[in-house]
Amino acid sequence: MPYSFYFQAVLLFLGITLITCKRDSDKATPEPSTNPRILRMRLEGIPDNNVRIDQEKHEITITLPDNYTIRRPQVVFTLTPNSRVLSKIGESYEAALINFDFGNLRANTPLVGVAAESSAQQLPANEVVEYKIKIVQPGKLAIRLIPEAGFNTYTIGDRDGFILVGENFYDGSDNTAQLILTRKGGSEGDRFIISSSEREQYIVDAGVTNTQYPVQIRVRLPDKIALLPGEYTLELKKANDRSAVSPDLLVVKKGLITLGTFPNYIIPQCSLNGNEVTIEGLNLFEDSKLEVELKHLDGTILRRKPLRFNRSGTALIFAPGADAKPGHYMMRVLENGQAASTCYRLAVTKTDDQPYITNFGNSNSKTYLPSNDFCNPENPLYIIRNAADGGRFQLFLQTAPMSGGNVLTSLKLVSVGQSRQVVEIPFQVEVYNRAVLDHFTAYFQFPTSVPAGQYRMSVVVTDKSTDRTSESEPFERVIEVR
Repeated sequence: MPYSFYFQAVLLFLGITLITCKRDSDKATPEPSTNPRILRMRLEGIPDNNVRIDQEKHEITITLPDNYTIRRPQVVFTLTPNSRVLSKIGESYEAALINFDFGNLRANTPLVGVAAESSAQQLPANEVVEYKIKIVQPGKLAIRLIPEAGFNTYTIGDRDGFILVGENFYDGSDNTAQLILTRKGGSEGDRFIISSSEREQYIVDAGVTNTQYPVQIRVRLPDKIALLPGEYTLELKKANDRSAVSPDLLVVKKGLITLGTFPNYIIPQCSLNGNEVTIEGLNLFEDSKLEVELKHLDGTILRRKPLRFNRSGTALIFAPGADAKPGHYMMRVLENGQAASTCYRLAVTKTDDQPYITNFGNSNSKTYLPSNDFCNPENPLYIIRNAADGGRFQLFLQTAPMSGGNVLTSLKLVSVGQSRQVVEIPFQVEVYNRAVLDHFTAYFQFPTSVPAGQYRMSVVVTDKSTDRTSESEPFERVIEVR
């Protein structure tokens, strides 16, 4: 075949192709979908090409820029016509403001829905086009303590914990994380793990903005973790296997001595005839030269040295002694002979089934909490007759459980002064049970039949099945009836 004929055939084929084909720009634009859809999502501080929408999977993937620090970015949606966007609230969707919180965002879960504009304001999930949110964090996680004076220290008992600075912290794993604290020079038992989750949020974004440390992570200690004084390394592990080690050491130091298990709510202990008793609290360390001071309502003061200590500083054991007369005592801890704690209550009983009062007072004056009011037994606890919050007390009986129907209980009030007037106020309880503390609580009002004045108070309990009566020792506080 001649070369010129072959060349002419190729040109003819190309010409036919160009005549029969159109450019893409000349094709008809397809009609947009009328089904509710999210067409575009724009987030403050995030480039548009970092937000991808998969319409088949109904998934929005957000790739965060390096060291992204905006916790609650503004968000703008572009939707198909006649559609509206809804927020996942509980198990349904509602027409509410979309609030993206990168400090508390569960990854790869339905969060945003789209529905027709004419639909109801609240819809179940099966009537909404749900979009899952997937966070991608390519940056390296980093943590450290705030590099300023004082921020490298945690004081034992501080409920606010301490603060870490984070980089590339947001990654879609919400609050699920672990912080591992290892005491320098300590033993294997000096390694503590704080586990945080959506339910128990011990490691959370502190919500601090407009500072040079915009991502601040607050770490609080669970009650079960008792750090020892010393220096600690810090390693943060997130649920998606991202981890970081702080270049700074956390300095843990002793704090104020506190009696009672944090947050200061336990039934005060009782000593039978002055025998050993365990006192719980914080910062009760053996090397602190501690003493326990007991003050009886008659003014008698006893000082006792602890016999043993818990290594973690959360308990000590001491004995009031055989010379400690029965009664309710004001108790506090001394350090180097000086008051080092607030005051609390300790009961000394004659028998193991003698009742003792653990708290009594208005709802605004809870006498089971350690406070300076305990330090003065003569400081009256006032009661307003027939007031809505008139009387509240909790009675603990060291006895076998008795059904409420077989028990008679009453308050015995003896007036302060020479008249020694006695008033008894019956009250009811349901069940006495050593294991369940709530069953020792009774609520009632002081009737107007009780004369105004100051009284010493005790509790009288009678088991109707045996006619056996037990009476507590007088309460250490004066009761003033108004």
